[in-house]
Amino acid sequence: MISYQSLINKIESFYNNHLQVKKVGSDFREQLENFATKDERYPLVYICPVDAIASEMGFTTEISLDIYCFDIIQKDRANINVILSDC
Repeated sequence: MISYQSLINKIESFYNNHLQVKKVGSDFREQLENFATKDERYPLVYICPVDAIASEMGFTTEISLDIYCFDIIQKDRANINVILSDC
């Protein structure tokens, strides 16, 4: 079994090694805006815990996460398809 912290570390490591992603973080959904606007480096990836369910026998835990990816859309929206494709 992998702990929540180990899972987050593995996901963050993956994105930190991705040349296109400029910032990675994790916390509850309510902190997303604070994280995104702190230094405004985009594209960013943000990981939020949703749920954790232990099995009846207690040997496994199913962890659900939401992973958000954000980038800046140009005023004329010319880059919207590129952003959607990349994210």
